[in-house]
Amino acid sequence: MNPEIRSLKIGGLIHTAVIALLMVSFIAPSVLLAQSSIILNTQPTETEIPLANGTGVSIDPLTGNITATPADPSACSGTVDCSDVDVDIITFSVGPNPVSQAGTINLNWSSRGAWSCTGSGLPGTTWDGAGKLPDGSQSVSASQLAVGSYDVVLTCSNGPVTDQETRTIVVNSDPGPTACVQEGRVPPVGLTRDTSIILGSGRQTLTYEDVFSADFPGGTDVNIEIERDQYAALQFNTGNTPIGETGALDFNAIFSSQILSGRKIVTISECPGDFTAQADPGCDQNIFVGGINWRMGGEANCNLDQNTTYYINILYTNDSQPPSNWFCTAHAPSGIGRCGNTFNP
Repeated sequence: MNPEIRSLKIGGLIHTAVIALLMVSFIAPSVLLAQSSIILNTQPTETEIPLANGTGVSIDPLTGNITATPADPSACSGTVDCSDVDVDIITFSVGPNPVSQAGTINLNWSSRGAWSCTGSGLPGTTWDGAGKLPDGSQSVSASQLAVGSYDVVLTCSNGPVTDQETRTIVVNSDPGPTACVQEGRVPPVGLTRDTSIILGSGRQTLTYEDVFSADFPGGTDVNIEIERDQYAALQFNTGNTPIGETGALDFNAIFSSQILSGRKIVTISECPGDFTAQADPGCDQNIFVGGINWRMGGEANCNLDQNTTYYINILYTNDSQPPSNWFCTAHAPSGIGRCGNTFNP
């Protein structure tokens, strides 16, 4: 904006410039919609001032002044000394605690004097990252987190002034039905659930559908890998699969330069991570290659009921039942960190 325009007579090119400036004051608010920010070229880093949702900026065509509504009314102005700004995180809650890998983590926070906040401590989830409002809430899936304890951090800032709070949350394996805990049909101590078992994929695999891209009992073969000290637990529901229908879960040697196969215990159980002795021995196999033959209803070595939730549990181990350790028999030395197979429904 050239302040000399105010002292000139309106005419010719100057008249055109003033009209253009007048147009800016009407166009700008329609451009900055939803959640917008003003970026100030301050040093040593830029200063971002988030604006209230649905608002924009207006520019005075005579003075060049910019008017905007910040999301936080107490946001520090970029034209004043911010050294005495007070930033406080008033509330920060993370729960439920503990949470299972099948659950959801809810985060809620509020602050005073901050422009924006940043989350960290839950790697692989949408919580980690900047650009959060000074007051807000967020829910993230715990499925991407390994079993263990996490320090969840919220950092809110106003320019160089920050405040930080930390909450600790514990992620447990999915316990399945209450009866699983009562009967001791739980994962071996010290082992955690591998939540991404498709070789080279990196995507989440908590269910049968995640792995085979089809409802039980459909799908085609995939190459799987399971990391050291982890097991797989793939949830599925039999639905209305017809009584008398039969099928198999087969494990074959993997033809890949990336990984080799190993001996494993495989179970079909109503409990995730259940490698204990099963009521039906046919749903429990200690194999190198081969698998489990199942049948819907009737009499069979592995009988499944309609409309029932089960888990396909896989653990590479050299133990007999119940297993207590991870081990890949095809590898030497023992430092190899994963084992795999071609898995075919």
